[in-house]
Amino acid sequence: MEDNRPSWDYTPCAGCYACVHACPKAAIRFTKYQEPNPEVHYLNPHVTLADLMRAAG
Repeated sequence: MEDNRPSWDYTPCAGCYACVHACPKAAIRFTKYQEPNPEVHYLNPHVTLADLMRAAG
């Protein structure tokens, strides 16, 4: 959190948007990467929600 807002560590990010598309509330927005098609939700079949949670620590 920075200034009472969530912040993102882009260091390990591959820009795959798996976390963006897995979020049921569409609460994740990237400022570093531009979403090519923000209206479409793609679920990467090789990345599970459990994988994302493990990666987030």
